[in-house]
Amino acid sequence: MASTSPPRTMAVLYSFMNGGSERLGAAIAHYLAAEGWPVEVLATHTADGPVRRWLHDNGVPAFGMDASSESALGRRWRVFRLMRSRRIEVLHVQHFSMLALCYWPARLAGVRRIVVTEHNEQLVEVDRRTIRRSRYYGARVDLITVIHNGIRRYLVDRLRIPDAQIRTIRNGVDTERFAPAVADPAVRASLGAAEGEVLIGTVGRLHPDKNQRALLEALQYLRMEYAPSHPVKLVLIGNGDEREALEHLCARLGLSEQVQFAGDRDDIERVMPQLDLFVLPSRTEGVPLVLLEAMACGIPCVATRVGGVPELFAAGGGRLVEPGDPRELAAVLAEFVADPQAWRQLGARARAVATERHDRGGMLTAYREALVSPEGREEPRPSPQVSENGPR
Repeated sequence: MASTSPPRTMAVLYSFMNGGSERLGAAIAHYLAAEGWPVEVLATHTADGPVRRWLHDNGVPAFGMDASSESALGRRWRVFRLMRSRRIEVLHVQHFSMLALCYWPARLAGVRRIVVTEHNEQLVEVDRRTIRRSRYYGARVDLITVIHNGIRRYLVDRLRIPDAQIRTIRNGVDTERFAPAVADPAVRASLGAAEGEVLIGTVGRLHPDKNQRALLEALQYLRMEYAPSHPVKLVLIGNGDEREALEHLCARLGLSEQVQFAGDRDDIERVMPQLDLFVLPSRTEGVPLVLLEAMACGIPCVATRVGGVPELFAAGGGRLVEPGDPRELAAVLAEFVADPQAWRQLGARARAVATERHDRGGMLTAYREALVSPEGREEPRPSPQVSENGPR
């Protein structure tokens, strides 16, 4: 007879920084801990960061290492020792790249169930070696979960993984924490917006993949060709290695007065509803949590046609543009600036899509069920309250 006690579980993240997969993995671990699971978190490429501090504050043990500084054998030995000493039974890994690092150490340490979640097929389609390795390990795990059906089709068609081994679990958002709010002049002022200015914003690490450069170039086209006299402020929320280069680009384009670099914020749920328009200009994405958060706030959204974003917008709630085309983005921004009231319906639809199709409680329950082996499947129980702030 299978044991009914929750298994000792470890979540594996790439880092403790505020990436989408890191935040998702941490949220699942916290949810399981709230349900009484003995759960711990390992980040393979950082020792510390905001996600680890959030986990610590919420009573979830977390371990960090820097795999890039060790030999292949050395990092696998460290993972093996940690999992064996913690007597891990179930492993939940974010990304196939982390699976390649953890699979054999986990099996040798006695881990009996391994589930991997992939967020972006482009992280697999790097080169032939990565594809072969992903096919090899993907065929050996107990279950693969994906955040949108495009990844599922990729895994079946490209990696020849049986569809029955894959489960789609849509990203979810806390629609009570992220919700429409009345205009708050103080918060808008903290984002650099003066009274009467249209406030356009984006949230994310400052990195080439997020392509804030295209948004800055679009803002220049907007100012020079479409709406030269209209008061527009752009706020970039987040930090990263690209900050200095983006600040220099602002100066070169003459945008320094129009662009605010707000850095990291721990009050995104207060900041997001104050934006008039949310823009995500990324070159690559899965189903961005930050985009779901903007939609839940009832903010009209513009995002690039990458990853799961078209599937997310299929039911309405956002406008798509091609990645790396600042002129097309500028034209869409000009439409919004010319008549922001006309976009209110788009924001209302975005809120409805987030509420109806991306329930956070349902997502967390689905991950819990994915981590329970068929022999020891638990009966569904009401979802407990997860910390209102979440990892950020």
